[in-house]
Amino acid sequence: MKLSIVLIAIFCVSTISAAPIEEPSVFREGITNYITNLVKLWESINPAWDAEASLESNVLAYVFGPTGPGWDSNLSTDENVDKIIISLKFDPNESIGHNVARMVGIFMIPLPLSSVGEDDSIGYDIEEWIHSFDDLKGLDGKEFIVNFLPKIFSQLNVSDVGPSSTLEEIAVRLAELLFDTLYPDN
Repeated sequence: MKLSIVLIAIFCVSTISAAPIEEPSVFREGITNYITNLVKLWESINPAWDAEASLESNVLAYVFGPTGPGWDSNLSTDENVDKIIISLKFDPNESIGHNVARMVGIFMIPLPLSSVGEDDSIGYDIEEWIHSFDDLKGLDGKEFIVNFLPKIFSQLNVSDVGPSSTLEEIAVRLAELLFDTLYPDN
């Protein structure tokens, strides 16, 4: 009898100890800090990037600034977008997955993605997406960029960040969105 009481007590204590943690707050905070530090590093190595300025003003300053790719009115929108993609060290002929894997590999660890190459190239994907918006057709340069950036955020379904937010604010919000998706009950 005494043994069964002891076993029941141990079982109850171990069950209480094994209760799930409400939120992976330490992990979440660590990942958010890591992302914030990566953004700050990226901002520090990109010429003319102002960490306090909005994404829109930074993109415009980058594209039209002395170190940016510029916008050539003699080229099509697709060709100008490809120039911007290349200037950001992405390969427009590779898939989004390969480009992301390469960037993650530069900052963290290499990602083995063998079947990703079967997808369309990032240049093709972005061009097709741009062509799906009638209100972007015929726009050039600054007007195109100012109208294009909000489209990105409308696809992400986030209303509290956008082109007027800083890159750090956007990155932190997207990290929170990722965690909210992975841990919806917390």
